[in-house]
Amino acid sequence: MWLNPNEKTPLYVQITRHFKAHILDKTLPAHSKMPSIRELARKHNLSKTTVEKAYQQLQIEGYIQSRPKSGYYVMKTESLPSTSTLMNTPLKSKKSYKNLAQRVEDFRLEPLRKAFQHVMLQTSETLYDGPQPEGEIALRRAVLRHIEHERGVVASPDNILIAAGIQNHLMTLATLTTKRTVGYLKPIFDRASIAFDTLGFTRVPCDTLDDMLERNPDIITISPSNIYPSGDVLSINDRIRLVNHAKAKGTLIVEDDYNYVFRHNAYQIPSIQGLAGGHNVIYIGSFSRNLLLGMRTGYMVLPPNLTTRYKNTQPFAQTVSKLDQLALADYMHQGHYARHLKRLSSRSKRQRDLILAALDEIAIPTGITIAGLESNLHILFVCQTKALKDHLVRRAKTHHLYVKTFEEKPNVVLFPYGGLADQAIKPTLTHLFTP
Repeated sequence: MWLNPNEKTPLYVQITRHFKAHILDKTLPAHSKMPSIRELARKHNLSKTTVEKAYQQLQIEGYIQSRPKSGYYVMKTESLPSTSTLMNTPLKSKKSYKNLAQRVEDFRLEPLRKAFQHVMLQTSETLYDGPQPEGEIALRRAVLRHIEHERGVVASPDNILIAAGIQNHLMTLATLTTKRTVGYLKPIFDRASIAFDTLGFTRVPCDTLDDMLERNPDIITISPSNIYPSGDVLSINDRIRLVNHAKAKGTLIVEDDYNYVFRHNAYQIPSIQGLAGGHNVIYIGSFSRNLLLGMRTGYMVLPPNLTTRYKNTQPFAQTVSKLDQLALADYMHQGHYARHLKRLSSRSKRQRDLILAALDEIAIPTGITIAGLESNLHILFVCQTKALKDHLVRRAKTHHLYVKTFEEKPNVVLFPYGGLADQAIKPTLTHLFTP
C-alpha cells in the first residue's frame, strides 16, 4: 500500500480508497482476513487512530466486518461492470453556433450589476428567507406593470407565477387542469412539444385555425402576435373567434407571447389575454430571449379560476433564485429593462434591414424562396427539392451555423440570424448559397 503524506487527502481516506479498490477487483477475496490494526500501523508508520478510522469507514460502508476476538474480514461484494469506457470517454461540449450567440454589445451589464448589489446591500435580510413558490411579489408587481403597459394584459400580481421557463409553466398547468388534448398550428415549438409529451397530453396538430376550432381540443396553444415560424399575425376577427370559442366551449388558450418586442412592420399587437378580459387565457412570457441567456426566468398569468386552484395546491417549488428575482425586479423598477428593450428593438430593426439588403444583392439559387422575415428573428428558406434543402443544411454545418428543419414542412429550413454581427450578415448568407 502506497501512502502520500504530502497529499491533501487525509491518510485514513487514502487507506480506505486502497482497500476499496482491492476488494472490488477481488484482489482481496471475500472472507479473507484484513491486516490487524496494530500490524498496519507499524508497517506504514501510522498511528493506530488513523488505521482505526479507515477500518471503521470500510465497515460502515459494508466492505469489511469485525469478528470478535478474531479481527476484520472482507465481505462478499458484487462485481461492478467495467467503467473504463465511461471514464475514458470525454464529455461532449455543447456546440456553439455563430448565429445563436448572444452579442456582448447588445447588453449593458453595469445596471444589472448595480441591481444585484442593491439587493445584496439594502435588502439582504430577505435573502435568508426561502423563495415564494409563486415568485417574489416585487418581481410579480414589476412584471404586471410591464405587461399591462406593453401588452394590455388584465391581471393582478396574484395571477402571476414566476418560473424558469415554458416547460416549468406547462408542468404547473398540468397539475391545475384535467384537460389533456392540446391543439396547435403546425409546427410546434420543440420545448413545448417535449413538455406536452412528457406530461401525458395528447397533441392535436392542425393546419389552420378553422381546422383547430372544428376539432375542438381542450387546450389551444398559439403565439397570435407572431405565429411560429412564419411570423404571421392572427387577425382581429380570428382573435375574436378564438376568444368566443374558448368562452363557449370552456377551452383554455395558452398564449405564448415570446416575440412581441421584435415586430417592426406594425405597432405592437395587443394580447389575446387582454381581449378576453383575462378569462380562459393563460399568458406566458419570458426574459430569457431579452436578457442574459443564463438568467432563465419567465412568467405565466393564470385566469382567476386557475389562480384559485393554484393557491390551494402550489404543487412545485420555485425554480428561479430569490436573488435573481429581486435583482430583476429592481432592474425593471429603475427603468433599465424598458430602455434595454428599446435598444434591442432598434438593433433588431437595423439587422433586419441589413438582411433585406443582403438578400437583394446575393445570388439566391433557383428553387429557393424566402419567407418568415416578419418574425424579425429568422429567415425561412423554402426549397423546391430535398436536394436544395440538404445542400443548405450541409453548408450551415460547414460554417458552424444553426439551422432547423421541420417534419411537417420537409423542404423548409429555418435560419436564425440574431447572433450575427452586422458586418457578418452578407458574407454568411453568401456562404450558405455557395455551390
